[in-house]
Amino acid sequence: MIVDKKIIKKVAEYHNVFLDKDFIDYIYQVYGHEPFPYERDEQGLYQEVSKLVKEYKNGNLSFRLKTKEETMKEEIEYLKDLCMENIRELADVKEILFERTQILNNYDIEYPDDDIEF
Repeated sequence: MIVDKKIIKKVAEYHNVFLDKDFIDYIYQVYGHEPFPYERDEQGLYQEVSKLVKEYKNGNLSFRLKTKEETMKEEIEYLKDLCMENIRELADVKEILFERTQILNNYDIEYPDDDIEF
């Protein structure tokens, strides 16, 4: 779940605080996307946004909006990391597949191997 206007409005009303545009934009930057591969539930999102708003209201929060370049750079780094993780997982699956085909070969069991590459 991602933050939306309704959540921001409810949290602001709960804390009885006016949120300026920059802070609202900051909330969207932080909570406007799912933390892939995970998902936030509604209660957790409300709690996280509420904590942030409380810190803002009490003057204990210093924030800076990211530039588009910074956001893009972070997304690219994230995608690179995700690709590397997928490559490692693929290597693990290939190793398991190789081991299992060896077992099948040891017992002279036929299997469809038209598309298998190691």
